[in-house]
Amino acid sequence: MAKSNDFPDVIYNALATSQDPLPTIPYKSFHDYLKTNLKNFSDIDPIETSARWEPRYPASTVLYTLDIGQYSTHVQDNSYSLRGHTPMRGASDIYSQMSGAAPGTKLRMLFFHYQHLEENPALLRDIAAFYDLNPRILQEHHMRTTFATSLDVGRMSAHDTCPNYLPSEAHFSPIQFERAVRPRRKKMTIVLVSAPSQEFQTVLVLVSQLGNFYSRNIINRDILYPTQYSSPESLKNWRQPENEAETAFLRLSRLNSMELEACVSQPIISILPLVRSHCLETSQDVYQIREHVTRYGLGEANRDTRYCTNHHPGGHWGIDKTDPFEAFQRVNTAFTTSFRSLNDHISFPWMDTRKPHMEYATHVIEAALKDVNRVREEVSDLRETLKEASGLILAKESIVEARRSAAQAESVTQLTRMAFVFIPLTFATSVYGMNIEEWQDHVPKLKWFFVTAISCTTLTIISAILLSRLSPPFRDWVQKHGGFWRGVGHTIRDVLINILLTLVITIPNRTRDFFVYRLDDYRSKREEAKKKKKSAAVMVLPWSDDTILTENDSLAWSTDRIVVILGIIICSGVAVLVLCLV
Repeated sequence: MAKSNDFPDVIYNALATSQDPLPTIPYKSFHDYLKTNLKNFSDIDPIETSARWEPRYPASTVLYTLDIGQYSTHVQDNSYSLRGHTPMRGASDIYSQMSGAAPGTKLRMLFFHYQHLEENPALLRDIAAFYDLNPRILQEHHMRTTFATSLDVGRMSAHDTCPNYLPSEAHFSPIQFERAVRPRRKKMTIVLVSAPSQEFQTVLVLVSQLGNFYSRNIINRDILYPTQYSSPESLKNWRQPENEAETAFLRLSRLNSMELEACVSQPIISILPLVRSHCLETSQDVYQIREHVTRYGLGEANRDTRYCTNHHPGGHWGIDKTDPFEAFQRVNTAFTTSFRSLNDHISFPWMDTRKPHMEYATHVIEAALKDVNRVREEVSDLRETLKEASGLILAKESIVEARRSAAQAESVTQLTRMAFVFIPLTFATSVYGMNIEEWQDHVPKLKWFFVTAISCTTLTIISAILLSRLSPPFRDWVQKHGGFWRGVGHTIRDVLINILLTLVITIPNRTRDFFVYRLDDYRSKREEAKKKKKSAAVMVLPWSDDTILTENDSLAWSTDRIVVILGIIICSGVAVLVLCLV
């Protein structure tokens, strides 16, 4: 076998098929091997506990075997074909089933199905013993899940504290796919093993699920095409796949000889049907959760009565009390783990650059990764949908809470208004209930109690009304002037300026206007009297008009002087008053 530039020789040689004779097995059974090495490898303790279990219910374990090889009897026919064996239930004659491979077998796929709490420990021990399976593979399948597995973890003598596998450990770590949404919980652990007595490799697939439901409606569309031109017999006799093994068999049976040969050279191609089924199942979960959020918001799953788990097992994305956040967390965690596991194993030994059909394997892997990335985008979109829905609900709750606070504030206001009535009454009652010495001889009459109570209540109500009306303007006034004392200073300044303007300008102007009006009235009367005298006089005195005009001018001049003198006196008084105040 050629040397690889990608991996050390020790890894390649350890996984290569050895031609040396098989060593003698120093243990009686696989369980004896676990029990003997329990102290040396404490991380296999849970598996040793499981190996001593007996099933609580009759085992429903099913073993499927698919073989890929060259089975033609013609010498020149080197084509590859697929063979499926009859499913085996229980542990009867399992050794002959595993060891009895037909000549020409190049790759075997072994599916080990069991339901929740119904696995067959004896059958599992036989498979592990035949393939000399690493106990940590079984531990990964049983313990590393996001849902309750078939093992009772509470009965374990040791907790699972082992680290996860790293990408550099892909040559001995398993591929794990998980569907965590209830009630469709399922896990697949895929490992590439080689039996010491066989020359071909075996893809061992451990499948555990809760219940016996299988989502056939999401895997049939690439297998069966129901149309009106299909014959009734073909649709009538069609048997839908019941599990992952039958689905893989149907999809692999559609491959040609070259593609089956590529499955032998590059074993990663043989599990791509399982990858596609897992992507479709996750996409179905995401779609149903998103549809529920669109219709019912973030309510629990039981609000949607269209899906009933009793009549349609697995047709719902959660049980009655499951909310979309919990379902999304399960979907996101399980699919992210599955994607990382698949991405880590696109390397040796699942893909070997030394063997042919590497170009075809790269092409189909890229197509499968496109499907995986599309589902990752759907999961991310669901995350954003949940964020938007939760943000909208928080906004609505904030509005409702604000309205509730306003209603409570209004209630407190009403109680405060009622207190303006009862507090004065309480005050009056307290006063008249006091033991006052002056009242011992002259006890006030009852009417004075009512007079006092009514007076206090009236005064309180009036004060409250005035405060309620003056309070907003007062706050505006303080805010306008930048402080109380600054506002007081501005007010005093404005008042003094208004007084000064009134005394200096307003009063003199009004006084002058008053005297001018009186003077005009006096002049008009004098003119009328003069005209009467002229009309009645026989002769006109030569000095009468000049004398009258001179007297009028003198009177107007005297009035102006009086106004000016009064203004000067008033200004002087105001100035003295301001100086005294300052």
